[in-house]
Amino acid sequence: MSNVLVIGDGPLAYEITETSKLNGHGVTPYFTNERGPDFSHPYINVEQIVSRSTDLILEAAKNKINYWYTHGSEYPKILTDIPILTLLYTESATHISNWLRNAPNVIGWAALPPFEKAKAVEIMPGLQTNQATLEAAQQFFTSLGKEPVIIKDCVGGVLPRVVASLINNAAYALMEGVASAADIDVAMKLGTNYPYGPLEWADKIGLDQVLGILEGLCEAYGEDRYRPAPNLRQLVYAGHWGERTGRGFYEYP
Repeated sequence: MSNVLVIGDGPLAYEITETSKLNGHGVTPYFTNERGPDFSHPYINVEQIVSRSTDLILEAAKNKINYWYTHGSEYPKILTDIPILTLLYTESATHISNWLRNAPNVIGWAALPPFEKAKAVEIMPGLQTNQATLEAAQQFFTSLGKEPVIIKDCVGGVLPRVVASLINNAAYALMEGVASAADIDVAMKLGTNYPYGPLEWADKIGLDQVLGILEGLCEAYGEDRYRPAPNLRQLVYAGHWGERTGRGFYEYP
């Protein structure tokens, strides 16, 4: 099994940390951009947290520019031989590999919380990703009981893009007074057989994560269909990110 460094700032990072431990991997978690004493790192100093025993870096962070872009040029030699699996919510793998200056070792991936219920993980090789890195990513996710599905290198992948767009449309419907949040979710669950209603799903994913996906898609494609609903943006600005903060589209004890 591998020694995995997990870097992240949301539910997906926390869930993959636990899933990796349960499947026999050694895990060093490093969480950023959250609140409280356990989430106090404003940026990543990779030189301090990567060790000689690190076999793989799995990054599941929304705000990558806080560390990959700002600090990446300081440590390219440290990462020369380590596969880096980067979550493609807001950037492409090819873009991130340019920041890190070790393109062959960078590969994208995508999934959504709750991770334990996911049956597949999307893998997105960049234009310069080497075969060894692709195989390392496939082996890692297979070891977690997930089916690796290879798709084109792109912002948002397939599932995050589709679900974020669904959530955004539901948020617009709520803002326009079409129905209550609960009624929107019931209609979608019963009408489509989805596991969650879109607004309930948003709270599980994290509204900050959903907003990040939509903003990344807007930046990448410049299309109005990805423009975040104002009420979604307002909730994020207010710190109401969903289940993990106690309030999103719903309130939680």
